[in-house]
Amino acid sequence: METLLIDALFALGGIAALGFLAYGGWLALIHSRGFPQEGQGRFEHRHVRRARQMPRKLAGLL
Repeated sequence: METLLIDALFALGGIAALGFLAYGGWLALIHSRGFPQEGQGRFEHRHVRRARQMPRKLAGLL
């Protein structure tokens, strides 16, 4: 009975290891293609002016 339990645990461990490797391979495949739904983030529009168009109104001077 003890041998049967050890064999079952060994078989389940092998199945779990193969599943872990398959999941890791799937993640590597998905992420190796990049993230097409995302742009370049803050570098996508590099030449867009983001500064204020009007000067600030200072409270003490006006």
